[in-house]
Amino acid sequence: MFHRDNTSMSATYHIIDELYAAKMDYDVYLTGSDQVWNPNIYSSLDPYFLDFAPKESKRISYAASFGVTQIPDYAKAYYRKQLLNYSVIGVRERSAVNLVKAIAGKDAEWVLDPTLLLSQEEWQKVSRPCHINGEYILIYELTPCSYIRQLAEHFHQEKGWKMVRVCKSVIPEEKDGSILNITDAGPAEFLSLVANATLVVTNSFHGTAFSINFNRDFYTILPMRKQNNSRQRSLLEMFGLTERLLMEGSPMPNASSMTIDYTTVSMRLSNERRKSINFLKQAIDEK
Repeated sequence: MFHRDNTSMSATYHIIDELYAAKMDYDVYLTGSDQVWNPNIYSSLDPYFLDFAPKESKRISYAASFGVTQIPDYAKAYYRKQLLNYSVIGVRERSAVNLVKAIAGKDAEWVLDPTLLLSQEEWQKVSRPCHINGEYILIYELTPCSYIRQLAEHFHQEKGWKMVRVCKSVIPEEKDGSILNITDAGPAEFLSLVANATLVVTNSFHGTAFSINFNRDFYTILPMRKQNNSRQRSLLEMFGLTERLLMEGSPMPNASSMTIDYTTVSMRLSNERRKSINFLKQAIDEK
């Protein structure tokens, strides 16, 4: 429903053969955000490098993410060939700028995640109220993490705030009643839940991004078992918020240090938003 109301969509291609057989006549073909160039995904990367586009067409990327800081040696020739087909490359992580240069000898620009191109006021227009009485801690786990639950309980005990969790399925993780599990939130409700939270605890890149956009106090949890955390680190480095990163198992932070001064952060976000929008416009208009 959210995309029906807010997104302009092309025809739907149910299988990859339909995509490659389609007769397209677009002015620009653009690779979007997230981990579209991750060598560890279990599907062909060819469509994400726009192999289906006509050979003479203009290809650009905006905020494309590799999801890793290194490409395996066996894949470097493939990545070089594909990246050389792009006229302009925008990437989501700082580390990816160097990665593109090392692999393909091309310049890339570090740009904002597309969710941050819209202001909080613009996102509020497409949100749908999800009414929670009183102040609450929003838990948003991309992958299961017991430390996130412990961190939420820590602030619950100190402040008395409710614990609310956005569930990825209709099956809630716990049924002990201490956490209000929201099992039916779509994008519109998710926006409202983040925008109105007193504190967000998450291990999600986009949980972090929306917390920043809505000027929420938050902590981003990095797993001990995963060494590559460039996506969250890069985002928080951009805004001078690396102190909001907590490694899984870290000592519990003091509530007195929880509040974020968003004065400088908002100025940086406004500047980066303007730069990223200009990059995208110029990339599209460039002959």
